[in-house]
Amino acid sequence: MSPGRRTTRSTIRSQQEIPTKDKDVRTGETKTNTHSDAKTVQPTTTTPLASENDINIARSDRKVNPRKATRGMGTSKIAKAAAIGKLSVIFDADCRQPICNNAERFNNEIGFIVRNHGTFCYKDWILVPEEVRAPLRNYLLENFDIDLRDKTTILCIDDQMRKAWRTHKYKLHSYFKCIGGLKNVEMAKKKRHSDLNEDQQEDWEILCDRWCSDEFKEREAINTINRSKRPRESKNGSVSTARHHIRRGMELNSSTGQIETWR
Repeated sequence: MSPGRRTTRSTIRSQQEIPTKDKDVRTGETKTNTHSDAKTVQPTTTTPLASENDINIARSDRKVNPRKATRGMGTSKIAKAAAIGKLSVIFDADCRQPICNNAERFNNEIGFIVRNHGTFCYKDWILVPEEVRAPLRNYLLENFDIDLRDKTTILCIDDQMRKAWRTHKYKLHSYFKCIGGLKNVEMAKKKRHSDLNEDQQEDWEILCDRWCSDEFKEREAINTINRSKRPRESKNGSVSTARHHIRRGMELNSSTGQIETWR
């Protein structure tokens, strides 16, 4: 189409339909066929957009699975792949902790056992009776090759369980204050921490009553003042000083200072 030429419907129709003449070889007749150069346009369908209400309904239908108690799931697999089906652990009597390559896995397993099977109604770990501690140690026999008849082994395990027990109680206490348990203890008793099982509900209620007692509040105030007087915080993180020495190939009974430890 030349520049400036006006386009009309007839022009468009003439461009789309171009007659051609074909000759029939058998009859000698000439036939005129009309074909269109324009491409067939398929009808388009529009998908209606979901409304905000539909989106909210779809989201509400989804089942949200709460986070369950976790641990190093590779411990069981590694233990089964070992020669005897369990992981070996070496303890140090002076440090009262494992000092081998499996030490971190061992401590993580202790934390998992204490959180899920421990009893927290006692005021301190030293008051937890032996009939309560013994079953907790037996859980370790599933993945670790340890001798529960050895006194050093029992002392090391109990010391690590004491740390895990106190750490978890501190976590529960922080949660208790966060949900307003100091103002409404009965409400807090009904909102058990998600890390506690149903059979630990009684422990949770005992803890709530203890945290609201005047004796505990006075002791907490004294501890807060004492912590504020400390010149510095621990720099070891989750790894003890003994473990830092071992990783560097140093002897535990050496007189190496912190400068050499962190060099």
